[in-house]
Amino acid sequence: MITKNEFIKNLIKNPKLSRHIADVAWGQFLTLLGYKSKSLGCEIKKVDRFFPSSKRCHVCGWIKQDLTLKDRQWKCEECHTFHESRDRNAAINILLFANNRLSARSHAEETSAGSHRNTAGSAEIHAQRNT
Repeated sequence: MITKNEFIKNLIKNPKLSRHIADVAWGQFLTLLGYKSKSLGCEIKKVDRFFPSSKRCHVCGWIKQDLTLKDRQWKCEECHTFHESRDRNAAINILLFANNRLSARSHAEETSAGSHRNTAGSAEIHAQRNT
């Protein structure tokens, strides 16, 4: 199982998402998921909230820095892949990361280095085992 460590307080500030997130009781859901995974012997991997899963092209690794929440589709400027669904692209990136097929740097490192391509080894984003 894979979870992305989103900052719930910021998500609740979004009027379109707040009611849905509060209804789910996200923190409680993750706690229950952890208990259940332990009892079944499953592994939970956590992806850092700054991992650019939606902004990163899953084909070539190019990162679209100016992608906003309202942008549901986008085209990679490097390999010209058209991403019809930002959510599907994010899911593929998270799956690649969880299967250790994707090395990543934190969003802060990419911004400070001025990089638009994700090619370096992992530094701050970790897949962690649930203990």
